[in-house]
Amino acid sequence: MLFSTEGWKPSREPQAFLGLAEEYLADATQALPDAHRCAELSRQSLYYALHAGEKIELERARATVPRNDRRPHCFLGCDIHAYFQMDVALFLSRFTTVLTPLAGTADPRI
Repeated sequence: MLFSTEGWKPSREPQAFLGLAEEYLADATQALPDAHRCAELSRQSLYYALHAGEKIELERARATVPRNDRRPHCFLGCDIHAYFQMDVALFLSRFTTVLTPLAGTADPRI
């Protein structure tokens, strides 16, 4: 089972979506002679597989993140395009306040 080595498994909902995705994929394989039908069934399979994947990642994060210790000196950031065009003081006062938990405005559980 998915993630069983971590002591966690997805709930019934994403497992059901995975089941639907697999069924649509099997149907698409059977419908290979009819390209339009095969494409539609493949699209449905992908739709449910992607939905399941998103649900699984969210559930897994809810299960694993709280078990990890908070890292007080861990700073968040992002790829900053055009940083060189920004006023450095404005950047440091606004951007780091929003993204750095130590600044006091971000969620302290991060």
